[in-house]
Amino acid sequence: MTELAAEAVLADPEGVLRRLRTQHHDLERDLAIVQQRIEVASRLTRAAAEWRQLTTGHDDGDAPHAGQRQPVPPAPTDPAQPPEDADPTAGQPAPRRVLVANLLGQDPARVWRVSEVGQALGLDNTKSLGVLMAEMADRGALVKTGSGCYQAPPPTTAPAAG
Repeated sequence: MTELAAEAVLADPEGVLRRLRTQHHDLERDLAIVQQRIEVASRLTRAAAEWRQLTTGHDDGDAPHAGQRQPVPPAPTDPAQPPEDADPTAGQPAPRRVLVANLLGQDPARVWRVSEVGQALGLDNTKSLGVLMAEMADRGALVKTGSGCYQAPPPTTAPAAG
């Protein structure tokens, strides 16, 4: 109902009100979903920035962007031996399991469906994501709460000193 026609209201006022309330409810639900996605995207952006800082030493402001050439590190003195401080994962995207753990860790009480995690992370293959999340649950990195549903494990507490 895009326009409110006086004839429709006069003919069936309760029906019009019921439809408007349903439309209002649906819009509020959709808005809540969008707000949740904004929050997840914000958390992922922060986690990615932290990850980038940890793995590359770049802040967001000086991080290389897609298509930007990265400086070439100097060649090691012995080509067969990489330097001791060489990080073989530098410049590579975070592994999926790290992305999943970071996402679920943002709200440990929330139960996530595999499809929701895939959507939040922009992953199309939810079947392989489900396999990964099941493996993570088997290893204790996630808690399986039901069929295709997972959450972050409860935080571990350090034993009290002395």
